[in-house]
Formats: sequence, C-alpha cells, structure tokens
Amino acid sequence: MRSLMISLMLMMASAGPASAGWFSSDVAPAELKCEYRENPLGIDATKPSLSWKISDFRMVNEELSSGQSEFGTLQSKIPRGLRQTAYHVLVASSEALLRRNTGDLWDSGKVESDQSLHVEYAGKPLVSQMRCYWKVRVWTVSESRTLNPEPSLWSKLAVWEMGLLNTGEWKAKWVFCSPKAGEGGFPMFRKTFVLDEVPRDARAYISSLGFHELYVNGAKVGDDVLSPAVCQLSERSLYLTHDVGSLLRKGTNCIAIHLGRGWYFRGHQDYAGVQRTGGRPAVLAQVDIRMPDGRRISVATDESWKASPSPFTASTHWGLRYDARLEQSGWNKAGFNDSAWMPVEVCGARMPDASAQMVEPNRIVRVLSPVKIEAKESHSWMVDFGTNVAGWCTLKLHDSRESGKKIVLEFGDDARCDQDRGEYITSGQGEECYVPRFSYQAFRYVKITGLAKAPMPGDVSASLIRTDYATGSSFACSNPRLTAVHDMVSYTFQCLTLGGYMVDCPHIERLGYGGDGQASAESAMVIHPLAPLYRNWMRAWRDCQSPDGDMPHTAPIEFAGGGPYWCGFIIAVPWQMYLQYGDLSALRENYPAMQKWLGFVEQYCKNGDIMEPWPNNNRRNWYLGDWAVPDGVNQNNPEAVKLVVNCYRVYCYDLMTRIAEALGQKEDAGRYRVKADGLRPAVHQALYDAKRQTYAAGGQLDLAFPLLTGVVPEGLRADIVKQLEQDIVVKRNGHLSVGLVGIPILVKTLMGLDRDDLIFSMVDKDTYPGWGYMLKNGATTTWEHWNGARSRIHNCYNSIGMWFYQSLGGIQPDPAAPGYKQFTIKPALVGDISWVKTRLNSVRGAIVSNWRKDGKKLNMAVVIPPNTTAIVYVPAKDQAGVTESGKPAGKARGVKFLRMENGAAVYEVGSGAYNFASEE
Repeated sequence: MRSLMISLMLMMASAGPASAGWFSSDVAPAELKCEYRENPLGIDATKPSLSWKISDFRMVNEELSSGQSEFGTLQSKIPRGLRQTAYHVLVASSEALLRRNTGDLWDSGKVESDQSLHVEYAGKPLVSQMRCYWKVRVWTVSESRTLNPEPSLWSKLAVWEMGLLNTGEWKAKWVFCSPKAGEGGFPMFRKTFVLDEVPRDARAYISSLGFHELYVNGAKVGDDVLSPAVCQLSERSLYLTHDVGSLLRKGTNCIAIHLGRGWYFRGHQDYAGVQRTGGRPAVLAQVDIRMPDGRRISVATDESWKASPSPFTASTHWGLRYDARLEQSGWNKAGFNDSAWMPVEVCGARMPDASAQMVEPNRIVRVLSPVKIEAKESHSWMVDFGTNVAGWCTLKLHDSRESGKKIVLEFGDDARCDQDRGEYITSGQGEECYVPRFSYQAFRYVKITGLAKAPMPGDVSASLIRTDYATGSSFACSNPRLTAVHDMVSYTFQCLTLGGYMVDCPHIERLGYGGDGQASAESAMVIHPLAPLYRNWMRAWRDCQSPDGDMPHTAPIEFAGGGPYWCGFIIAVPWQMYLQYGDLSALRENYPAMQKWLGFVEQYCKNGDIMEPWPNNNRRNWYLGDWAVPDGVNQNNPEAVKLVVNCYRVYCYDLMTRIAEALGQKEDAGRYRVKADGLRPAVHQALYDAKRQTYAAGGQLDLAFPLLTGVVPEGLRADIVKQLEQDIVVKRNGHLSVGLVGIPILVKTLMGLDRDDLIFSMVDKDTYPGWGYMLKNGATTTWEHWNGARSRIHNCYNSIGMWFYQSLGGIQPDPAAPGYKQFTIKPALVGDISWVKTRLNSVRGAIVSNWRKDGKKLNMAVVIPPNTTAIVYVPAKDQAGVTESGKPAGKARGVKFLRMENGAAVYEVGSGAYNFASEE
C-alpha cells in the first residue's frame, strides 16, 4: 500500500503525551478471530485457537493507512503502556445465551494472563455443524493506571461454525461425468428436489477434484472463484461450507455444480481415484437442510444426479476453449429439461477424505482496464494492461450475429504473448462474454485475434485473483527507486498466491517450490497476513513426506528440480510462522516431519559430517546450491554447491535447537546444538581453502553463508568480511552476484554486520543485475532470472522485501517474544535516504516507524500497539540531546532509558505514539 501513514510535517510536530483518562472500561477487545479468520464457517479444528486485539484501534489503523491523523491526535488515542493482565472468554451455543453472559460451551473465568493470541478453546467437546457464539473481555493497566485493573467492556459478538468432522457424516458419494456422455473435463451436474415449505436454514458442503462452481436455483453460491484451494490430493481433498438457506424455496429446487479440471489433470496427484475417473474431475457435495418443524433433509451427490458436458474444453495445458453454441440456457434452474443428460457415475475406488478448507478462498480483488489497445495484423489487436496480473481476461462482445466465429486470446508477460492461449467460439446471439472460469493466466499483454474492430476499453478487462487475505503493511522513502522496488515485490506476492499456497510463477510451472517459498517466506509474512495460506501449504508438505523422511522439492508433489534447501522448507517456514505470528502450533504440527527429514538427510553425510549429493528419484531431481544467479557466475561449481548444502545443514540444526527449546524439548535442543557445534568446524575444515584463504569459489554466497552460520572461526571472520566487502564494492561495483538462495542469506548476513550500506548499494542500482534493472526495463513484477529470461512474474528474488521493514524501518521481531509481543525498532540511516515511512501490520496491531533526517537533526515517530513493548534505538551523539514530544526523553511518560550503544540512545517503551528528536 503506497498511502503514507502519518503526514511527515505533522508527524514531527511536538505533541503532548497520551491522556491520563484511559481506564479499562474505555477499552473493548476487537477484531476477534477464530483460527486467524473472522466468523469462519465450516472449520474442522476441534480445539480452535481464539485471538483478539486489546482495544478497538481499527479506526486508528485506518487513519494510519490514509495519513489523515495528526501525530498529536494519535498520541491522545493510543494510551501509553496499555497491556492486558487477564482475560475472560465466553462461548455459547446460542446468541441469546451469550447476550445473557452465559457460556454454556465454555466459560474460562478470569484468567490471569497477557495472552491475546492463539488461546485454545477448552470447553465442551465440539460436534459437527455446531454454531459457537463467543466474546471476550480483558483487564488492563497502563502508564496512567497501574493498580486495581477493572474489566473492560465485553467485545462485540463473534461466531464460528463447525463443519463435518467425521467421514461417516458425509451422506454424499464422489461422482463424475460418465465417458458415455462425451468429453468430461468440464462437466455440469444437477439434481432437483421438492421442499414443502421454506427452510429454516441450510448448509452446503462441497469438495471437488478440480475447480467447482455451486449453484442453487440458478444463483451462484458465494463470491469465491477457482475453488477449492490446492492440497495433496493423494491424501485429502478440501471442502468449503456455504450458507444457502436464503436461496432455497418452497416447491421444486435445483442444486447444480459446474466442474473444471484445475490441478486434477496433473499426473503428480496420481492415486487410485485418478484411474477410476479417467482423470475426469469429480465432486462430493451435500446440502443439509433444517426445516422450521425441526426435520432435517439432506440432498447429496449420488447415482440419482445427472451430468452433461459443458461448452468448455481444454485448448492448451492451462488454456480453455469455450464454444458458446453449446450453452444450455437455464441448466442450473429447476425448470430445465434434463432428459438428454446422462446419469453420473459413482467413484468406486478409494477417494481422498475431505478436510475443511481453512484458508481464505480465491476472490477477484482488483479489476484492471487496458492502458493501450493497438492494431497488429488483420483482425488482431494487442491489449496492454500496464502491469502483470494473475487471473482472468474477460472479453465482452456486442451485437454478435455470426455463429461459430473463433476468437483467440494469446497471453504473455511480455509482448510476444506466447505463454498461453484461450479460444472463444461465438453463438451469434447478440451479447456475449468470455470468462475463463476454470483456469487462469498470468499476463500483461493479450493478443486478441478474430475481431474486425478493436475492442472498446470497457469491453476487455483483467481480474487479479488471489487468496483473499487482507493487505496492510506499507513502505515508502525519499528514494523513489527503493520505494518502487518494495512496491514491485509486494505486488508480485499478490500475483503468486492464488490457491492457498505460493507458486514459483503463475503461468509456466505454477508449482509450490520449497526453495522459492523458503527464500521469500519472511518477506511475504512481513508484508501480507498469510498465516492461513502457509498453514494450508504446510499441510501439503507434511502430506508429501515419504515414510523414510524424504521430502520433494515442491508441494503439492511434482517431479521438479531443487536441492536440500528446497526440502528444508519444512523446517524454516514454520519457524518464520512462529516468529511472525507467535503461533506455537506451527512448530508443534511440523516438528515430527522436521525430525524425519533431518534423519533422512543424515544418510547422505560422510561419517556424519559432510553431506554428499543424493540420487535422483521420482520425487525430485538435481542437487542445487544457489539458483538463478547472474550471468557469469557458476552456480554449479561443485565446491560451492557442497558449501551451500552443508552450511544449510548447520542453519537447520541451529533452527531445530531454537524450535525444540520453544516446544520445551530440552533433550532434543541439546542434541541439535551438539550437532550444529560439531558440524561447524567440519564444514570449515572440508571447504575452506587455506592456500587461497577463502571458501569454495570465493563468491558472495560462499563468504556470506559461513559467516551467517558461524562456520568461520573467530580469527578469520574479519578477513572473510573484508573479502565479502571487496567482492561487492570493488569486483562487482556495488552489485550482487547471487540468486534465489543467496539473496536472503547475503542480506541477513550484511544486516547482522550492520552493513546496510552495502545492501543499499545493491538495491539502488539500475544496472545489471538488480531490481532497479528490472524496473528500468519495464518490470511491474519481479523476474525469474536477472536478465529477464523466461518468466517475468516470479518468486526468485522477493526476499529483499524484509530489508525495507527490518533495516530501513528498523522493525525487527524478537524470537524470545514472538508475534511482535516484544520487538526492536532500530532504523538504518544509509545512502541518500532522508526520510522513511514504515507500517508493519503485525498480528497484534500496526507498528509504525517513520523518520526524517535533516542535516544532523533526526526526528523519529513510532507507534507501538497495545499489549506490546519495544526497544527503540534513536541515533544520537548522547542521551542528553534526545527529546520525546518536546521533553527530555528520560523524563517522558512511558519511556525508559536503557543505555547508549554504537551511536544510539536505547529506550524501552510500551504501547503508544512517540515522537523522538535528536542530533547525531
């Protein structure tokens, strides 16, 4: 988001401290979430986690985003040092009971705790389809009230509803379109039934192998598209729950379903059901209806349903062909004559169990109009949308009078338009519209052939489709190039997150690569709230693991290239989830898989020390170190690959030590610490060239990774750091020489060395290789290769995103208090940057770090959300010269001076808005 949170001029003005009139009764918990979502429908977590924010600062957050608040106004709205001391949760089986403050399912009582995230439900056992109403109140203290906390107001009511928890509760059967009915890649299904009165309510549960659309009496159910999210279909399918009561009526009703192939046609999902359906998509659907008199009626997929081919067929690997002449008007309504339709076939082979989809569905989040339409050859037009997008291109035709005319749409992220195609065959019935509803493309350009006239701008559009998470974090600074790089990375993530996971690219491979995913995870989680997405994706990784602990390079599984860094996604990403979201369950759920994979890796370690290449198999190929490096860098150098792989093992053991400690597994933590400490000297001895006094080929990654993992002995660190600086500054003229794996490692290493000046040099370049080079060559999303080859919407180089927040904004999480319970604000003042505005939308609220430098004078404005504390570094020549809101900082309310450290005054602060000023 480009909106700047607080007007810089107003931000730096002096303002008084927060009002002393804040009491617990002024506070009401807000933004209640169950399993990370507001009022979720159809969950299958039997002990769901509940979270809230301490006070309703949603309005403040909106003002921060829009820049409409003066800093002094924010100071009066956010009490200093506000923190929770206790909570009380009520969960009831009815809204009426909850309004009477009766928690018949769970009454936690007053719990002395500051926990406001991931509070586990501890009430009566939850059963299928149970609707649970809940609210919470808290006790708080602040700088203005430190004794005798009183309870807050109760929060507004929230709700969650259970899905179908047991396989025996599914009355539905998996069905598919019989081969006798013709081409079955995109079939339509229908079933009519009679109700003798309007129902009280109804829920639809639907799972499909392939994408689905659900209709009730002609109306599409829900605004989700391309459902369900991805999963490992050999182990499970995902079902969605919909409230369809308002769509049913007295008399004859029709439930209709349209299917598309989606991922189901890919052989990597092979299991018995694929052979049974011949690769045809299948559906499991059940509508449970509750009548006013208490009767319950179920309408479920079985032998009584009918099916028919649809106008859709496949034109390419992912492209669709739609023949409008085959449309069957009213096919999804009760009065349609389906006598020509064929009975469905029931899947007799083993089919996957259905699990609730716990990640947000795909939705259209933005619609773009063309910025240019120009003629090509005869009856051919090039449409330029001005930016890359992953989703749909919609084409409207007016006054169409010719039946059978073929219109071809060719897609590309560059003007060659050679990456995918779609076809539309006209019906000649006047108004027509092509929407590729069961696939998606990634493109900036669309070449449309077959139109005599250029389409009007309003008749062709591009829809950005992704997992429907909120957006919030934002960054801007005085250097336009750095701001543009950040915005390009942030938007690229939106183009990569369709389907409840993150792909390498949304058009060529469309795979959930572990290498790309691990490298970018920290940046993605800082910029976007992606906890449900990563939880969904992590489940696919666990489902892919083989009994011996082996992991593939992608999940869902596909034979694809990579190396140990790709497989180690199972360790690194849950750790980031814990760090960013404070979610211990991310570690707990994945810990057994982490241990099994490390055990598998050790099979390929010589004498338990140096890992050797593993054999190719049907789960993966290749044995990579870095990937997609700049031209002239040899990423296949055997010594460099071996160094990366074995430093990564040290990195994994170090992470496992911290993970085991977080889980209370002290013996495991000790064992992993011993392994890491023993491996460090072994890697140094095997891969340090004493004659050349460097590691492997002496490249940037060869130097950075041993530094980051502590492989370099203390006596050699200064020399290796100097070599790294020389390579960047002298040999590369301020450029980087790394790729997908190397960027996060190099950036983290330099950040740890307080050498953000070197990172700035790399990011601020507009010459090859670098992000600025992409921008100078018209990029709107990041590329697969530094030279622009192949994909120009890719996840190779997005790990730089964290640097804008953690270094320039200085907002750094604390592993000892994850989920930003405690954090550091330590901005790096580098290069020509004179001001920075950073807003990180954490799970506990918005964290703001803004600063302006004017000569030797520095102003810093920070916002700390309730129930958190921060360590703030204010660059200054001494403590005496630092003020907060115009007063000596050491005397300001809620500000505690800790020390002077490396040219900065260090303070501890609680919640509130603070305005520091100093001179360097």
